[in-house]
Amino acid sequence: MQGFVDTYIRSFPDLFKWRKKTVRESRVNGYVATRMGRRMVVTNSTENNSIINFPVQGTGSDGFKIALLLLDKKLLNLDAQIVHILHDEIIVEAKEEVAEKVAGLVKKCMEKAFEQLKLGVPMMADPKKRDTWG
Repeated sequence: MQGFVDTYIRSFPDLFKWRKKTVRESRVNGYVATRMGRRMVVTNSTENNSIINFPVQGTGSDGFKIALLLLDKKLLNLDAQIVHILHDEIIVEAKEEVAEKVAGLVKKCMEKAFEQLKLGVPMMADPKKRDTWG
């Protein structure tokens, strides 16, 4: 098992530098934040994994919420609506005649939301059309 971990660390050295820096700075500052500035208080009892997880998962959550807002505005004049969200998926119900356009809007809104967060890497969305969502 340790060999696998060592290989992983050697393969992604910048990731592990970021992890160490994030833990160190968070412990000094007393908090860790998402790209949008949402904070989690860091105390002596806060686990390092929680410190690392918060900016990653929290920023993903922030981007997803931005995407929902962008998409909701784009769907106003279409025969389509957001009916459910599940983890990192937005489920939109649409008439067949606008389904392709809606799929394009979902992709555009999700990618634009993460672009606005200036992550430095593109986040790609891959919308799928289905006959049912149940």
